[in-house]
Amino acid sequence: MRPIHLLPLGALPPGLTEHLVATLAPRFRVPVVVDPPTEARPDWRDDARAQYRADAILAALVADPPADGGRRIALLPADLFAPGLAFTLGLATLAGCCAVVALARLDPAFHGEPPDAGRFFRRAAIETLHELGHTLGLAHCADPACVMHYSRSIADTDRKTLDFCAACAR
Repeated sequence: MRPIHLLPLGALPPGLTEHLVATLAPRFRVPVVVDPPTEARPDWRDDARAQYRADAILAALVADPPADGGRRIALLPADLFAPGLAFTLGLATLAGCCAVVALARLDPAFHGEPPDAGRFFRRAAIETLHELGHTLGLAHCADPACVMHYSRSIADTDRKTLDFCAACAR
């Protein structure tokens, strides 16, 4: 597998990209590169919803894939939606190059809970692994502990592990 690129779309919490590199690199045994941060484009935002459009971000990523043939995972420190959904934690090209992960709802403070960097970083790693799994061709998994299980709520994300089940790992 070629490198995994993490692309910050705005300012991220200190230590998050380092945590993601440390989580992803040993699991996939490839270099994980943090690309220079860029800002989310204004045309990606739906002001009426106060959210960003996952499909628009993903289309921009696909139009400019990593030159080295690797995969790019954009990290958005805001809320995200996809057509037909009130929100989404991420979106990816199935068996493709790119994905986007929304970080806003992964923060315990978003849900009225006390700040907890460890919990936030774990959730971010789970959703990044999940979207990366889609780029590798994996569909959603029925095993609620598998990182590829669909998250309908943050409680679903919290139930997942940082691992692929045996079937998804194959």
